[in-house]
Amino acid sequence: MGATNMNKVVSSLALLILFSLLDFSIAVSSDSNEEADALLKWKASLQRHNRSLLPSWTNATTNVSSKISPCAWYGISCNDAGRVVNISLPAKGLKGKLHDFSFSSFPHLAYLDLSYNKLFGNIPPEVGLMSHLKFLYIDTNQLDGSIPPEVGQLSSLVELAFFSNNLNGSLPPSLGNLTHLSKLFLHDNSFSGFIPPVIGNLKSMSVLSLGINQFSGPIPLSLGNLTNLKVLGLVDNNLSGSIPPSLDNLVLTNLSLDFNHFTSYLPHNVCRGGALQYFRVSENHFQGTIPKSLRNCTSLIRVRLDGNKLTGNISEALGIYPNLTFIDLSRNNFYGEISFNWGKCPKLGTLNVSMNNITGGIPREIGNSSQLHALDLSLNHIVGEIPKELGKLNSLTKLILRGNQLTGRLPTEIGAFNELEYLDLSANRFNNSVPESLGNLLKLHYLGLSNNQFVQELPKELEKLVQLSELDANHNLFGGEIPFQICSLKSLEKLNLSHNNLSGSIPNCFEGMHGLSVIDISDNQLQGPVPNSTAFRNAPVEARIREREPVRGRGR
Repeated sequence: MGATNMNKVVSSLALLILFSLLDFSIAVSSDSNEEADALLKWKASLQRHNRSLLPSWTNATTNVSSKISPCAWYGISCNDAGRVVNISLPAKGLKGKLHDFSFSSFPHLAYLDLSYNKLFGNIPPEVGLMSHLKFLYIDTNQLDGSIPPEVGQLSSLVELAFFSNNLNGSLPPSLGNLTHLSKLFLHDNSFSGFIPPVIGNLKSMSVLSLGINQFSGPIPLSLGNLTNLKVLGLVDNNLSGSIPPSLDNLVLTNLSLDFNHFTSYLPHNVCRGGALQYFRVSENHFQGTIPKSLRNCTSLIRVRLDGNKLTGNISEALGIYPNLTFIDLSRNNFYGEISFNWGKCPKLGTLNVSMNNITGGIPREIGNSSQLHALDLSLNHIVGEIPKELGKLNSLTKLILRGNQLTGRLPTEIGAFNELEYLDLSANRFNNSVPESLGNLLKLHYLGLSNNQFVQELPKELEKLVQLSELDANHNLFGGEIPFQICSLKSLEKLNLSHNNLSGSIPNCFEGMHGLSVIDISDNQLQGPVPNSTAFRNAPVEARIREREPVRGRGR
């Protein structure tokens, strides 16, 4: 009798387990079917440009008794229970609205990526229903409107990317509820108003990108609480005021504040921990000197301080940077001399110190910067000659020295710049003849020699500069005739040889230079007929009237 009862109990338990499993299977199947229906409904709402849009998303099945499961569909991943946890559809040409997406149908969704599509309209408040969501990427679409406060209900969110849309309005304070948020990308929109201080509650934040918006007001003091922050991007807004001292608490690798209205001084301890790699504060109203912490900040890769009111001795404020590739100090009030230490920065590609009060000469050690491709020292008070050691800069594509007090003859080594595309030596005190080696600069597009004291004839070797589009040699002492070889420059669009001592007739070959659109050869001693070409016909009177008959030189 006991055995019989035991068998009944076992049988009952077995049936109970069987029915439970069956109920669970039916529930999972029903939930999975609901998710499939929601996805198919959203697909149907999208604007189709072709029939191949998400072809695997279909309710067709070979087994009439089987339920539809989306787990094998393109861009869909499921957990072991068959529930959708991942929707990844970046750059699939999807065009439609998010209002047609049933957020409530995906309670287990942890990852949603709809970036780089053509979605438009508002972000619906239902987005806050996805309580398990950790990663939300809807960037690079055409969404507009404001961020709904319900986004603050996504308490599990780790990364949020809404950048490169048309979103506007102020940021909802509810963002302060996202305490697990590590990365927030809202740049390249039209957000306005103040940056909400509640952002300082997001202690897990490592990347905060709010650039290219219309935020105004100061940087909130609370950002100094983000002790895990590595990247702070506030570029191109309407922010103002001084930089809060609390930012000195942060160990940043990237600080971008350029194109705002900040005043006062740069952060004192900006290179805290020796971690700073990217430092951009250009186009503001900063004053004072470069922070001392930057002198030994060997981690620096890219620095932009241009367009401020900074001052100080540039040769003392900066050091040696083994990883530096780009530095722009232009349009400030720096003084002192160019340091020879720049030649000890092995990765330096761009050095721009133009429009300051720099004195002294060009250090020959700069010739050791083998990776240098852009050197701009223009509009300073630099003196002396161009050191021949610069000829070692085989990667140089742009050399701008205009508006200084450089003297002497150009070194023949200047012809060693095999990659040079832009050369501006204008408004200096160079004299003697132009070296023939200048004809070796076969990639040159622009050549500026104006406002110097160059003498003798223009070198015939210039005919080899077949890519030259502009030649400006006005206000010099060039003599002799205009070399007919100049007509070989078929890419030439602008030519200015005015205010020299050129004589003889104007070469007829100018008539074959169909690309030449601007020419000025006035104030010379030229004579004879004017070539029948578009450039001469369109030249203003003051550029050609004195070409019809001999004119006197300026008696220099």
